[in-house]
Amino acid sequence: MEKTLRELADKKTFDAFEKTYIRKASEKMSVPFNPKAKCPNCYKDQVMVLLAKIAEVKIAETPKKSISKDQFILKEGVDIIWRGIRVNAHTLTNEIARKMISDQLFKFFAFMPDDNK
Repeated sequence: MEKTLRELADKKTFDAFEKTYIRKASEKMSVPFNPKAKCPNCYKDQVMVLLAKIAEVKIAETPKKSISKDQFILKEGVDIIWRGIRVNAHTLTNEIARKMISDQLFKFFAFMPDDNK
């Protein structure tokens, strides 16, 4: 369904079959759709609404990343240069974190494994 909707999103006009498909897809996804008789963009707008709904469902179904008990976690928004290395949530490794702890930089961490507290 998503592939077909993406193809329809690129079209400027829709034939009767495509309009029926959009109405059925809206019904199947429980998304309200009441096209007006002389609305030139109603179907195009509805395709975008349906694609947004699919994206919402995908995000909701994505499993949350589990945190292991031996993983260091920086506080929200930490982005520093330490020893010439940029340290943030994307670049932090356990090795870098242990070196930061040895330099007494506890204040940057939201979570540290028990053996490092």
